[in-house]
Amino acid sequence: MLLKNSYLQNNSPTFFIFKGCNYKSIIKSILILFFAIILNNIIYAQTSCPNKIPYVNVAIKAMAFYEGVRYNVEKISAYKSQSTNELQMTLLRFEIRFKSARDSAANVLKSNFKDYNESLFFTENFKLIDSFYLSVKLDEYSAIKYKNFIEKCLDGTNTSKDFDYLLSFKFKGNPIDEFNSGHTSIYSTLNHNKAKGTNWKIKYPKSWICMEADRPNIITKIINDFGNGPAGIALAVKDLSNITFSNADLESFFNEKSAKEMMPPNSKFILYKKLVIESLPAGKSIYITEMQRMDIIFKIYTVNYSFIYKSKLYNVICTISLNSQQAERDIISIFTPLFDMVFNSVVLADKYN
Repeated sequence: MLLKNSYLQNNSPTFFIFKGCNYKSIIKSILILFFAIILNNIIYAQTSCPNKIPYVNVAIKAMAFYEGVRYNVEKISAYKSQSTNELQMTLLRFEIRFKSARDSAANVLKSNFKDYNESLFFTENFKLIDSFYLSVKLDEYSAIKYKNFIEKCLDGTNTSKDFDYLLSFKFKGNPIDEFNSGHTSIYSTLNHNKAKGTNWKIKYPKSWICMEADRPNIITKIINDFGNGPAGIALAVKDLSNITFSNADLESFFNEKSAKEMMPPNSKFILYKKLVIESLPAGKSIYITEMQRMDIIFKIYTVNYSFIYKSKLYNVICTISLNSQQAERDIISIFTPLFDMVFNSVVLADKYN
């Protein structure tokens, strides 16, 4: 028999009490399987990402964007005016901000192309990068318009996907600065066929690639460095409308004991912390899991953020592959502050409709 509780009346999370069965064990088994499937899916995404852009191509496009901006300013500046003077000053700020990113991209090309010559490289590959060189007129309007374009690169509001390639090198190894400086994209689950009717949003760094997931409960996967990096974020929703909790169970769900019980197999518990998101109780679990795919063993550092709203379990599951040559402590310290920022950006649009 199912007994409704007070949550049905106040539009808060809806829960039921199962009598005569160990419903907590059922929930635990379901969620262990749920998290194990998600982790396996993220590992697959990071090892064989079909949408990722080869890193050398990212480097080519980053350099092309940077040089394209300089080329266009030089072209427009042939028209002498107060606006072109301001445009050149804006370019100087752009160069100060992003030259290190351009040089990092050049180093990638040097390491991938034998006898790399920069001038010759751009000449030979002009067809590949030609789209970054804009067709501009020599007039006052073009100077003002292009100055505004560069200003948007500086303040984080430029929506050009081409610019994102440069960001990948500007903030490589420092994704929290990319996020805090406003270079972010927004992902919304609205009308997604795997969102189970939920409508929520998060922010993530612009240089990360967002892709569809191939498992039923995972809405999307987001991987750093255009799919080439070790870090990933997955959004997932699990429907708990048939197996849920009483009021007291809701409070006890978000604690260290429950977090340990719901870890996937072969996991080592690191930390649990109670949180609040959108005025709802939430939890943050950290653990390391060893998983095998074919003959390769993966070591995954997971930061799993969870909360419940209207009989749905929401998860922002952040992972780092620890199988790279970079020291584990270093790579964890690079991404974990960002994960907190991403989770803190969650907006439950349904709460405000």
